Amino acid sequence: MSAEAKNRLKADKKLIKISYRASNSEGEIIENEVLAESEEQLRADLEKKGLLVLNIKGKVTVPDENKAFRPFSGTIGMRDLLIFSKQLLALIKAGLPMAEVLEVIIEYTDNKKLKLIMEDVGKNVMSGESLSQAMKAHPHAFSPIYTNSILAGEESGNLEKSLERLITYLEFVTSLRKKIIAALTYPILLTVVTIAVVTYLLVKVIPTFQKIFINLGIKLPGLTRVFLTLTSFIRSNLITMLGAVILFVIVYKIMNSLPWGKRAIDSLKLKIPFLSKLLTKYYLAQFTRTLSMLLASGMPLVDALRITLPAIENKALSQRLTAIIKTIESGTSFTESLKRVAGIPKLLLRLVSVGERTGELDTMLDNISIFLDEEIETHLGWITVTIEPVLMIIMGGIVAAIILAMFLPILQMSQVM
Repeated sequence: MSAEAKNRLKADKKLIKISYRASNSEGEIIENEVLAESEEQLRADLEKKGLLVLNIKGKVTVPDENKAFRPFSGTIGMRDLLIFSKQLLALIKAGLPMAEVLEVIIEYTDNKKLKLIMEDVGKNVMSGESLSQAMKAHPHAFSPIYTNSILAGEESGNLEKSLERLITYLEFVTSLRKKIIAALTYPILLTVVTIAVVTYLLVKVIPTFQKIFINLGIKLPGLTRVFLTLTSFIRSNLITMLGAVILFVIVYKIMNSLPWGKRAIDSLKLKIPFLSKLLTKYYLAQFTRTLSMLLASGMPLVDALRITLPAIENKALSQRLTAIIKTIESGTSFTESLKRVAGIPKLLLRLVSVGERTGELDTMLDNISIFLDEEIETHLGWITVTIEPVLMIIMGGIVAAIILAMFLPILQMSQVM
C-alpha cells in the first residue's frame, strides 16, 4: 500500500471537526469530539499525552463552496449491504464506468435509505471524489472496514478483488448470525411460553381452587399451601414485579448505551454458563475474519488492528485486545502480543504463530475463522440437543407440580368420604 493510501486511511486534511476514541494506560476508553487542524496533528497530540488512539474520524463542520452539503445519514441492513455489494461487483466486472455503475444501482434499488445515500455518493463521485471518499461521508451506512477495503482496492487497482473479499466477509457474518439466532430462538421461545403458562396458572387458575378449598374447610397438604402462598404473593405484588422488570430493561438499555456500561455487560456475557464458550468463539471468528480481509487488501497490521478492534461487537474483549497494538508497535510479534490477552485459545495462538512465521498471516486468520465457524455450528447443535429437552422437562415438571398441588386436597377428601 502506498504512503498516500496510508495517509488517506487516517484523514482528510480538510476536515477540522474530529471525533476520536482512545485508551489510556489503565485501559479505560475515552471518546470525545474536538477541533484540530488535522487528524495527524490530533493523533500526535493524543499520543504525547500517553493515549492509544483506537479510532479517529473527521467531519466537515462548514460546507465547502465546491461541494454540496451532506445532511443525510442513514443505516443499511446487512442483507441490503450484501445485495448492494454484489450489484456493485457485477456492474464493475461488466466494465461500466463508476458513475454509470452508481446510476444503475440508484435506479434499481428498492431500499429508500440506500437510494438516498447512493444519490449523494454518486453526486460526489461525479464531482471528482473516489468511491471510498464518497462513502466515508456516510459512516452509519458504510463502516470503516467497508470504506477502507474499498480504498485498498482503489489504491491497488484491483477493486474487484477487494469487493469479492468484502462480499465473502459479509456472507460469513450474516451466516454466523443466522445460525446463532436460529439455534437460540426455540429455547428462548420455550422459556417465554413456560413463564407465561406458569404465571397464568398461578394468577388465574389456582385462585379458583383456593376459593373451593376455603369453602370446604379442608386441611391442605404442604405442596398445596406452598403454591397458594406463592399465588397470594404474586397477586399482591404483580404491579411491583412488572415495574421491576420494566426498570431492569430501562437500566439495561441505558447501561448498554454507555461505553463503561456496555463493557460491563459484555464482560458478563463472556461468563454465562453454557454460552460463554460459544460467544467467545463467535467474537474471535469476527475478529480473525475481519483482520484477515484487511490484511489481504494490503493494509499494515497495526492499521488493520485499529480498524478491526472497534468493530468487535463485544467491547470487553475488544478492550483486552487493544493493548496488543502498543506491544506490536514496540517490536513484539503479533503472536507474543496475543499471548498476553486472557481468554485466547492456545490452538488459535499456535495457528497465528505458524501464519506469522510463514508470512501467510492473512490466509491463516481466514482458516482460523472458518475453523471457529465450524466449532460454533457444532456448539449450537449441542445446545439444541441438550437445552431443549431440559427446558421441556422443567416446564412439564412445574405444570405437573401445580396440577398435583391443586388435586391433592380433592383426592384426600374423596378418601375420607
